[in-house]
Amino acid sequence: MNVVIVMTLFYKAFYNASIKKFFMIYIQPILRTHIAKKTLHSFLFLCYCVFTVVSYGQPNTKEIAGKNVINADTTSSPRQIIPFDDNWRFLLADNTAAKEVSFDDSQWRLLNLPHDWSIEGPVNPPPNGDRNTGYFIHGIGWYRKSFATPDIAKKVVVQFDGIYMNSDVWINGNFLGHRPYGFININYDITEYLNKDGKPNVLAVRVNDAAEPALRRYAGSGIYRHVRLITTGYTQFRLDGGVYVTTPEVSPQKATIKADYIIDPYFLTDTQRLAWIKDAWNVKPETKDVIVQSSVIAPDGKVLTTTETTIELQSMHPGKKVSQTITVSTPLLWSDKTPVLYQLRSTLLLNNQKLDET
Repeated sequence: MNVVIVMTLFYKAFYNASIKKFFMIYIQPILRTHIAKKTLHSFLFLCYCVFTVVSYGQPNTKEIAGKNVINADTTSSPRQIIPFDDNWRFLLADNTAAKEVSFDDSQWRLLNLPHDWSIEGPVNPPPNGDRNTGYFIHGIGWYRKSFATPDIAKKVVVQFDGIYMNSDVWINGNFLGHRPYGFININYDITEYLNKDGKPNVLAVRVNDAAEPALRRYAGSGIYRHVRLITTGYTQFRLDGGVYVTTPEVSPQKATIKADYIIDPYFLTDTQRLAWIKDAWNVKPETKDVIVQSSVIAPDGKVLTTTETTIELQSMHPGKKVSQTITVSTPLLWSDKTPVLYQLRSTLLLNNQKLDET
Protein backbone atom coordinates (compact mmCIF):
# COMPACT_ATOMS: atom_id res chain seq x y z
CA MET A 1 0.00 0.00 0.00
CA ASN A 2 2.87 2.41 0.87
CA VAL A 3 4.50 1.70 -2.49
CA VAL A 4 1.25 2.45 -4.34
CA ILE A 5 0.82 5.76 -2.48
CA VAL A 6 4.42 6.82 -3.18
CA MET A 7 4.17 5.88 -6.85
CA THR A 8 0.84 7.76 -7.17
CA LEU A 9 2.29 10.93 -5.63
CA PHE A 10 5.35 10.64 -7.87
CA TYR A 11 3.11 10.25 -10.92
CA LYS A 12 1.06 13.35 -10.05
CA ALA A 13 4.14 15.47 -9.33
CA PHE A 14 5.92 14.34 -12.49
CA TYR A 15 3.08 15.42 -14.71
CA ASN A 16 2.70 18.79 -13.10
CA ALA A 17 3.33 21.29 -15.91
CA SER A 18 6.23 23.15 -14.30
CA ILE A 19 8.06 19.97 -13.29
CA LYS A 20 7.54 18.45 -16.72
CA LYS A 21 9.02 21.57 -18.33
CA PHE A 22 12.02 21.42 -16.00
CA PHE A 23 12.55 17.77 -16.90
CA MET A 24 12.44 18.39 -20.65
CA ILE A 25 14.86 21.36 -20.57
CA TYR A 26 17.43 20.29 -17.99
CA ILE A 27 17.23 16.59 -17.20
CA GLN A 28 16.51 14.93 -20.54
CA PRO A 29 19.78 16.05 -22.24
CA ILE A 30 21.77 14.66 -19.31
CA LEU A 31 19.97 11.31 -19.49
CA ARG A 32 21.12 10.94 -23.07
CA THR A 33 24.74 10.57 -22.05
CA HIS A 34 26.24 7.10 -21.65
CA ILE A 35 27.19 7.65 -18.01
CA ALA A 36 23.70 8.82 -17.08
CA LYS A 37 22.14 5.80 -18.80
CA LYS A 38 24.20 3.46 -16.62
CA THR A 39 23.24 5.51 -13.56
CA LEU A 40 19.58 5.36 -14.53
CA HIS A 41 19.75 1.59 -14.94
CA SER A 42 21.24 1.27 -11.47
CA PHE A 43 18.57 3.59 -10.03
CA LEU A 44 15.74 1.59 -11.63
CA PHE A 45 17.23 -1.66 -10.32
CA LEU A 46 17.41 -0.17 -6.81
CA CYS A 47 13.74 0.87 -7.05
CA TYR A 48 12.84 -2.69 -8.04
CA CYS A 49 14.71 -4.15 -5.07
CA VAL A 50 12.95 -1.74 -2.69
CA PHE A 51 9.58 -2.64 -4.20
CA THR A 52 10.34 -6.37 -3.83
CA VAL A 53 11.30 -6.02 -0.18
CA VAL A 54 8.18 -3.99 0.67
CA SER A 55 5.95 -6.41 -1.22
CA TYR A 56 7.27 -9.52 0.52
CA GLY A 57 7.49 -7.87 3.95
CA GLN A 58 10.48 -6.72 5.92
CA PRO A 59 12.68 -9.56 7.17
CA ASN A 60 12.01 -10.36 10.80
CA THR A 61 15.33 -10.41 12.60
CA LYS A 62 13.93 -10.00 16.08
CA GLU A 63 14.87 -12.53 18.72
CA ILE A 64 11.74 -14.12 20.17
CA ALA A 65 11.52 -15.39 23.70
CA GLY A 66 9.29 -18.27 24.65
CA LYS A 67 8.43 -21.76 23.54
CA ASN A 68 7.03 -23.09 20.29
CA VAL A 69 3.31 -23.10 21.04
CA ILE A 70 0.42 -23.46 18.59
CA ASN A 71 -2.64 -21.33 19.27
CA ALA A 72 -5.33 -22.87 17.10
CA ASP A 73 -8.58 -21.22 16.13
CA THR A 74 -11.40 -22.58 18.26
CA THR A 75 -14.33 -22.02 15.92
CA SER A 76 -16.81 -24.78 15.15
CA SER A 77 -15.59 -25.38 11.60
CA PRO A 78 -14.04 -28.83 11.05
CA ARG A 79 -11.29 -27.12 9.05
CA GLN A 80 -8.81 -25.16 11.16
CA ILE A 81 -6.07 -22.90 9.81
CA ILE A 82 -3.25 -22.53 12.33
CA PRO A 83 -0.59 -19.81 11.84
CA PHE A 84 2.84 -21.42 11.77
CA ASP A 85 5.23 -18.48 11.31
CA ASP A 86 6.61 -18.08 14.82
CA ASN A 87 9.63 -19.54 16.59
CA TRP A 88 11.70 -21.16 13.85
CA ARG A 89 15.39 -21.95 14.28
CA PHE A 90 17.69 -20.88 11.44
CA LEU A 91 21.29 -21.54 10.36
CA LEU A 92 22.97 -20.09 7.28
CA ALA A 93 25.16 -23.13 6.58
CA ASP A 94 24.75 -26.72 5.42
CA ASN A 95 24.55 -29.59 7.88
CA THR A 96 22.85 -32.75 6.62
CA ALA A 97 22.37 -33.99 10.19
CA ALA A 98 19.87 -31.17 10.78
CA LYS A 99 17.07 -33.31 9.33
CA GLU A 100 17.28 -35.68 12.30
CA VAL A 101 14.95 -35.28 15.28
CA SER A 102 17.78 -35.59 17.81
CA PHE A 103 19.84 -32.80 16.23
CA ASP A 104 20.68 -29.99 18.68
CA ASP A 105 19.59 -26.65 17.20
CA SER A 106 19.62 -24.72 20.49
CA GLN A 107 22.46 -22.49 19.29
CA TRP A 108 20.71 -21.57 16.05
CA ARG A 109 19.13 -18.18 15.61
CA LEU A 110 15.47 -17.87 16.65
CA LEU A 111 13.21 -15.93 14.25
CA ASN A 112 9.74 -15.51 12.82
CA LEU A 113 8.72 -16.02 9.19
CA PRO A 114 8.63 -14.69 6.52
CA HIS A 115 12.42 -14.56 6.36
CA ASP A 116 14.90 -13.60 3.63
CA TRP A 117 18.54 -14.12 4.49
CA SER A 118 19.79 -12.39 1.33
CA ILE A 119 18.36 -8.94 2.02
CA GLU A 120 19.53 -8.93 5.64
CA GLY A 121 23.05 -10.10 4.77
CA PRO A 122 26.12 -8.20 3.58
CA VAL A 123 26.55 -7.11 -0.01
CA ASN A 124 28.64 -9.48 -2.14
CA PRO A 125 30.52 -7.13 -4.51
CA PRO A 126 31.96 -8.02 -7.93
CA PRO A 127 33.51 -10.17 -9.20
CA ASN A 128 31.94 -12.79 -6.90
CA GLY A 129 28.53 -11.16 -6.59
CA ASP A 130 25.86 -11.12 -9.29
CA ARG A 131 24.57 -7.81 -10.64
CA ASN A 132 21.11 -9.13 -11.56
CA THR A 133 20.34 -10.07 -7.96
CA GLY A 134 21.74 -6.88 -6.45
CA TYR A 135 25.08 -8.33 -5.25
CA PHE A 136 23.38 -9.98 -2.25
CA ILE A 137 24.54 -13.22 -0.64
CA HIS A 138 22.87 -16.59 -1.33
CA GLY A 139 24.09 -20.03 -0.21
CA ILE A 140 22.36 -22.83 1.74
CA GLY A 141 20.24 -22.43 4.86
CA TRP A 142 18.32 -24.67 7.28
CA TYR A 143 15.11 -24.03 9.22
CA ARG A 144 13.76 -26.16 12.07
CA LYS A 145 10.62 -25.95 14.20
CA SER A 146 9.32 -28.07 17.08
CA PHE A 147 5.58 -28.26 17.70
CA ALA A 148 2.89 -30.35 19.36
CA THR A 149 0.47 -32.45 17.32
CA PRO A 150 -2.63 -30.23 16.94
CA ASP A 151 -5.30 -32.98 16.69
CA ILE A 152 -4.64 -36.71 16.39
CA ALA A 153 -8.13 -37.29 14.93
CA LYS A 154 -7.65 -34.91 11.96
CA LYS A 155 -5.67 -34.83 8.76
CA VAL A 156 -2.84 -32.32 9.09
CA VAL A 157 -1.19 -30.53 6.18
CA VAL A 158 1.69 -28.06 6.37
CA GLN A 159 1.39 -25.37 3.71
CA PHE A 160 4.29 -23.17 2.59
CA ASP A 161 3.32 -20.12 0.54
CA GLY A 162 6.81 -19.92 -0.95
CA ILE A 163 10.37 -21.17 -0.41
CA TYR A 164 13.18 -19.85 -2.59
CA MET A 165 14.51 -22.26 -3.76
CA ASN A 166 15.38 -25.98 -4.12
CA SER A 167 13.71 -26.88 -0.84
CA ASP A 168 13.74 -30.25 0.91
CA VAL A 169 11.39 -30.92 3.84
CA TRP A 170 11.45 -33.55 6.60
CA ILE A 171 9.01 -34.27 9.43
CA ASN A 172 10.36 -36.30 12.34
CA GLY A 173 13.18 -37.52 10.10
CA ASN A 174 10.82 -38.62 7.30
CA PHE A 175 11.46 -37.03 3.90
CA LEU A 176 8.35 -35.26 2.54
CA GLY A 177 9.57 -33.95 -0.80
CA HIS A 178 11.76 -31.69 -2.91
CA ARG A 179 10.57 -28.54 -4.71
CA PRO A 180 13.02 -26.79 -7.05
CA TYR A 181 10.66 -23.95 -7.99
CA GLY A 182 10.54 -21.00 -5.60
CA PHE A 183 7.38 -19.11 -6.56
CA ILE A 184 4.53 -21.51 -5.76
CA ASN A 185 2.88 -22.80 -2.61
CA ILE A 186 3.69 -26.30 -1.34
CA ASN A 187 1.41 -28.66 0.60
CA TYR A 188 2.70 -31.68 2.51
CA ASP A 189 0.38 -34.13 4.27
CA ILE A 190 2.15 -34.89 7.55
CA THR A 191 -0.67 -36.82 9.26
CA GLU A 192 0.91 -40.28 9.31
CA TYR A 193 4.27 -39.00 10.58
CA LEU A 194 3.02 -36.98 13.57
CA ASN A 195 3.67 -38.21 17.09
CA LYS A 196 0.53 -39.43 18.83
CA ASP A 197 2.13 -39.93 22.27
CA GLY A 198 2.61 -36.28 23.21
CA LYS A 199 6.21 -36.02 22.04
CA PRO A 200 7.06 -32.85 20.09
CA ASN A 201 7.36 -33.05 16.31
CA VAL A 202 10.30 -31.59 14.40
CA LEU A 203 9.91 -30.03 10.97
CA ALA A 204 13.19 -29.42 9.10
CA VAL A 205 13.61 -27.47 5.85
CA ARG A 206 16.79 -27.23 3.77
CA VAL A 207 16.90 -24.34 1.26
CA ASN A 208 19.57 -24.37 -1.46
CA ASP A 209 19.96 -21.01 -3.20
CA ALA A 210 23.64 -21.50 -3.99
CA ALA A 211 23.22 -21.85 -7.76
CA GLU A 212 23.06 -18.14 -8.51
CA PRO A 213 22.64 -16.30 -10.80
CA ALA A 214 19.32 -18.05 -11.41
CA LEU A 215 17.17 -15.02 -12.30
CA ARG A 216 17.42 -11.66 -14.00
CA ARG A 217 16.07 -9.96 -10.88
CA TYR A 218 16.14 -10.11 -7.09
CA ALA A 219 14.30 -13.07 -5.53
CA GLY A 220 15.70 -13.41 -2.02
CA SER A 221 16.55 -16.63 -0.20
CA GLY A 222 14.70 -18.75 2.34
CA ILE A 223 11.13 -19.26 3.54
CA TYR A 224 10.12 -15.81 2.37
CA ARG A 225 6.33 -16.26 2.66
CA HIS A 226 3.90 -17.45 5.32
CA VAL A 227 3.50 -21.01 6.63
CA ARG A 228 0.42 -22.59 8.22
CA LEU A 229 -0.97 -25.89 9.43
CA ILE A 230 -4.36 -26.90 8.04
CA THR A 231 -6.35 -29.54 9.89
CA THR A 232 -9.39 -31.14 8.27
CA GLY A 233 -11.65 -34.11 8.64
CA TYR A 234 -11.11 -37.17 6.46
CA THR A 235 -13.76 -36.03 3.97
CA GLN A 236 -12.78 -32.66 2.59
CA PHE A 237 -12.73 -30.21 -0.27
CA ARG A 238 -9.33 -30.77 -1.87
CA LEU A 239 -6.84 -28.18 -0.65
CA ASP A 240 -5.30 -27.52 -4.06
CA GLY A 241 -8.01 -26.65 -6.59
CA GLY A 242 -10.87 -28.17 -4.62
CA VAL A 243 -12.97 -24.99 -4.79
CA TYR A 244 -13.05 -23.11 -8.09
CA VAL A 245 -15.44 -20.15 -8.42
CA THR A 246 -16.36 -18.22 -11.58
CA THR A 247 -19.03 -15.63 -12.44
CA PRO A 248 -20.14 -16.39 -16.01
CA GLU A 249 -22.86 -13.70 -15.90
CA VAL A 250 -22.76 -10.39 -14.02
CA SER A 251 -25.08 -7.40 -14.43
CA PRO A 252 -26.84 -4.90 -12.17
CA GLN A 253 -29.91 -7.12 -12.36
CA LYS A 254 -28.38 -10.56 -11.74
CA ALA A 255 -25.14 -12.38 -11.08
CA THR A 256 -24.61 -16.07 -11.80
CA ILE A 257 -22.00 -17.84 -9.70
CA LYS A 258 -20.59 -21.23 -10.70
CA ALA A 259 -18.82 -23.32 -8.06
CA ASP A 260 -16.81 -26.36 -9.15
CA TYR A 261 -15.72 -28.70 -6.36
CA ILE A 262 -13.35 -31.63 -6.01
CA ILE A 263 -14.13 -33.70 -2.91
CA ASP A 264 -11.81 -36.27 -1.33
CA PRO A 265 -13.76 -38.72 0.87
CA TYR A 266 -10.96 -40.72 2.49
CA PHE A 267 -13.17 -41.88 5.37
CA LEU A 268 -16.80 -40.94 5.91
CA THR A 269 -16.93 -41.93 9.57
CA ASP A 270 -14.46 -42.01 12.43
CA THR A 271 -15.39 -45.64 13.05
CA GLN A 272 -14.14 -46.61 9.61
CA ARG A 273 -10.95 -44.59 10.05
CA LEU A 274 -10.13 -46.31 13.34
CA ALA A 275 -10.91 -49.73 11.84
CA TRP A 276 -8.57 -48.97 8.93
CA ILE A 277 -5.77 -48.04 11.37
CA LYS A 278 -6.28 -51.34 13.18
CA ASP A 279 -6.49 -53.55 10.07
CA ALA A 280 -6.37 -51.83 6.69
CA TRP A 281 -6.80 -55.06 4.70
CA ASN A 282 -10.27 -55.84 6.07
CA VAL A 283 -11.86 -52.40 5.68
CA LYS A 284 -14.15 -51.96 2.69
CA PRO A 285 -15.40 -48.67 1.18
CA GLU A 286 -18.61 -47.16 2.55
CA THR A 287 -21.19 -45.30 0.48
CA LYS A 288 -23.25 -42.47 1.97
CA ASP A 289 -25.38 -39.53 0.84
CA VAL A 290 -23.66 -36.24 1.56
CA ILE A 291 -25.05 -32.72 1.10
CA VAL A 292 -22.93 -30.15 -0.75
CA GLN A 293 -24.00 -26.67 0.32
CA SER A 294 -22.98 -23.36 -1.25
CA SER A 295 -23.93 -20.09 0.45
CA VAL A 296 -23.33 -16.57 -0.84
CA ILE A 297 -22.40 -14.14 1.95
CA ALA A 298 -23.16 -10.45 1.43
CA PRO A 299 -20.65 -7.70 2.29
CA ASP A 300 -22.53 -7.11 5.57
CA GLY A 301 -22.10 -10.77 6.57
CA LYS A 302 -25.67 -11.91 5.89
CA VAL A 303 -26.42 -15.11 3.94
CA LEU A 304 -28.12 -14.06 0.70
CA THR A 305 -28.86 -17.43 -0.82
CA THR A 306 -27.98 -21.09 -0.39
CA THR A 307 -27.92 -23.98 -2.87
CA GLU A 308 -27.83 -27.64 -1.82
CA THR A 309 -27.12 -30.81 -3.74
CA THR A 310 -27.23 -34.36 -2.38
CA ILE A 311 -24.49 -36.56 -3.81
CA GLU A 312 -23.32 -40.11 -3.24
CA LEU A 313 -19.79 -40.42 -1.89
CA GLN A 314 -17.75 -43.58 -1.57
CA SER A 315 -14.99 -43.59 0.99
CA MET A 316 -11.40 -44.22 -0.10
CA HIS A 317 -12.30 -42.90 -3.58
CA PRO A 318 -10.97 -39.31 -3.74
CA GLY A 319 -11.60 -36.95 -6.65
CA LYS A 320 -15.41 -36.65 -6.72
CA LYS A 321 -16.38 -33.66 -8.90
CA VAL A 322 -19.49 -31.58 -8.25
CA SER A 323 -20.74 -28.32 -9.79
CA GLN A 324 -23.37 -25.90 -8.50
CA THR A 325 -24.87 -22.68 -9.87
CA ILE A 326 -26.07 -19.89 -7.59
CA THR A 327 -27.97 -16.75 -8.62
CA VAL A 328 -27.84 -13.42 -6.79
CA SER A 329 -30.46 -10.79 -7.67
CA THR A 330 -29.51 -7.10 -7.95
CA PRO A 331 -25.92 -7.57 -6.79
CA LEU A 332 -23.75 -4.71 -5.60
CA LEU A 333 -21.14 -4.50 -8.32
CA TRP A 334 -17.52 -3.84 -7.42
CA SER A 335 -15.87 -0.59 -8.50
CA ASP A 336 -13.17 1.74 -7.23
CA LYS A 337 -15.90 3.83 -5.59
CA THR A 338 -17.87 0.85 -4.18
CA PRO A 339 -15.30 -1.92 -3.53
CA VAL A 340 -17.82 -4.41 -2.15
CA LEU A 341 -16.96 -8.11 -2.02
CA TYR A 342 -19.11 -11.20 -1.62
CA GLN A 343 -17.94 -14.49 -0.17
CA LEU A 344 -18.80 -18.10 -0.98
CA ARG A 345 -19.09 -20.52 1.93
CA SER A 346 -18.82 -24.18 0.92
CA THR A 347 -19.96 -26.93 3.30
CA LEU A 348 -20.11 -30.74 3.31
CA LEU A 349 -22.82 -32.23 5.55
CA LEU A 350 -23.45 -35.81 6.64
CA ASN A 351 -26.47 -36.36 8.90
CA ASN A 352 -26.49 -32.62 9.69
CA GLN A 353 -22.86 -32.80 10.84
CA LYS A 354 -20.20 -30.74 9.10
CA LEU A 355 -17.52 -32.81 7.40
CA ASP A 356 -15.72 -29.77 5.97
CA GLU A 357 -16.31 -26.07 5.45
CA THR A 358 -14.30 -23.40 3.70
